[in-house]
Amino acid sequence: MPSFVPATKLVTLEPVAELLNPEYLSKCEMFGFLQSFIELTHLPYKPLRSFQSYVLNTSGISNLTRHPLPMDYGLDKVPSTGQALKRLQFRARFNHLFTHPTGNGVFYMDESYSLQHGVIDENGATLHKLYQLLVPSTPKDQLEYPSVAFASASDLIVCNGANQILWLRLDSAPGVASLISAIPWTGKSPPIIMAARTSASPLKGQHEHLVVVLMTIEDTVREPAKATSSKDRLQDGKPRPLFTLSLVDVRIEGGQSICKTVMNVQSDAPPYFVYLEDGGDAFTVASEIPFSVVSESKTVKKQIAEQPQPLVIAKAPTKYEWTQTGDELVVTITLPNPIPASQIACNFTPSRVTISSKHPNAHVILNKPFFDTILPSESIWTLESSTCITLNIAKSGTFTGSRWPQLFKGTEDDGVPESLDPSQREEMLARLDQFTTETEMETLPPQTPYANQFDAPEPEDFETSRVSIVRFGRDGQCVTHKCESIGYEWMSCSEKTVLLKRDVDGLVFDMSNTSYLHVALFPALAYVAASKRLKRFIVYPDDCRFISVVESRRQVYIYHKTDGQKGDQNVIDVSLGAEEKEIIGATVIGNRIVLLTTSELILITLNV
Repeated sequence: MPSFVPATKLVTLEPVAELLNPEYLSKCEMFGFLQSFIELTHLPYKPLRSFQSYVLNTSGISNLTRHPLPMDYGLDKVPSTGQALKRLQFRARFNHLFTHPTGNGVFYMDESYSLQHGVIDENGATLHKLYQLLVPSTPKDQLEYPSVAFASASDLIVCNGANQILWLRLDSAPGVASLISAIPWTGKSPPIIMAARTSASPLKGQHEHLVVVLMTIEDTVREPAKATSSKDRLQDGKPRPLFTLSLVDVRIEGGQSICKTVMNVQSDAPPYFVYLEDGGDAFTVASEIPFSVVSESKTVKKQIAEQPQPLVIAKAPTKYEWTQTGDELVVTITLPNPIPASQIACNFTPSRVTISSKHPNAHVILNKPFFDTILPSESIWTLESSTCITLNIAKSGTFTGSRWPQLFKGTEDDGVPESLDPSQREEMLARLDQFTTETEMETLPPQTPYANQFDAPEPEDFETSRVSIVRFGRDGQCVTHKCESIGYEWMSCSEKTVLLKRDVDGLVFDMSNTSYLHVALFPALAYVAASKRLKRFIVYPDDCRFISVVESRRQVYIYHKTDGQKGDQNVIDVSLGAEEKEIIGATVIGNRIVLLTTSELILITLNV
């Protein structure tokens, strides 16, 4: 195992602000889950300092087999004209290949809206038509992609991307399923199945009971809000997508299915990951912008908005640069206008800096929480000129002796990168170059892996983003845990884990319980993955033996877990000189990577 602390926590779990509300506190006490709000200590992981690079291994692939689809995958893509970026990002990341929870098969929907079952065994894959869904009559630009989620090893929920949702049950014979019930849907927007679970304790008199998390995307016009950054400044009255996750109870009574929405949560960004716990008692959502519970009252916002607002003195934005050593930070702030030193007040606390001025009128120059804690007694400020303030800050927290990835905490950070002099930059680039292989790929025989061709990025190529993780409890219909993943960025996920970028490394955390344990480390993975400009999927098994970066058309890169100075890397050209087909789905089953293209199913068997 790699040399990191197995019990490392991802982030600090913080009590939610709503706890200050006495009425909310009473409600939580009634349901008995106040104990879930626990303050955990943030512990740094220990990267493999001795790691040098991934080395090409041409013997790591056992075989590659192809299995033609009964019908080409021809579901039309939604035209991008006029579509919001967040909606396009979600669709670009959409994985059209769905995996059976026990790992004995894959599922996808073809262009005739037939659910196809690919049975995987030692001989390869055998495709069966499992069930025929309705072909939607809705205009194509109003459809979502078909979706599938397993509630148990035999129960699956299927949606045709419009308004048909079916509860199917697999037979013991391969490729056979029976309809348990059609699930009624009366929402304005087509749903997407994100997760499902059979209920652990059906109600009395019910023979069938399950819980489903559905997502809808609706373009809405919001109330004008104060912009917190240039990315947030939107024109008043301009529609933008609102992503809603609904926790829905489905039960069968008298031969009919009855649906009840338990709670709704919303965000301005799509979810990266949704994990529904067994029995449907809680679910965890990872996203760029945190999801929040939809308030039952529609008048609260309006009342707050109508209250008199304090006078805000407009000023030019504060500009700053920052550098660091292992023990100290130096921040240089450029003021928009000259200010005498006697009119400036600077206050340091262990977690925050506040700079204010009385010239020409009282206003705040800077008020932000630091990424980590500092020593106020050893931190000083000076006015270098009438327009330049310098802060010399002593580090004190868990990152003492190491580099901060950003200056301020979470969303308070402005994204200003650390300023490096040329010698520091060259030194860091030289260290990063060690992570790339020096093998000359052109010398390999035909039909073997070869170096990535750096073509222009396609629309589905999106870089990593910040991630926020929130757990919602069914009892009380509220947030039970909220995680600010400071210093981490999103990369990918499996059924129960998330893969996050930390500096140049890739870290895997288990989301199946509220401890959020750090379970695996892939050194330099974030760096090497960033160089794959055509990447579309990153997939890996829950046991984290390897991680695969899948491009949109040709190449598959495989990185094996290591605790030494070097790690094994495999590279596969899945086109093998034939016509390139778009890869629209990818998953891992055992020691196989399964790819779905527009015309075939590809199985890559690894020697692991």
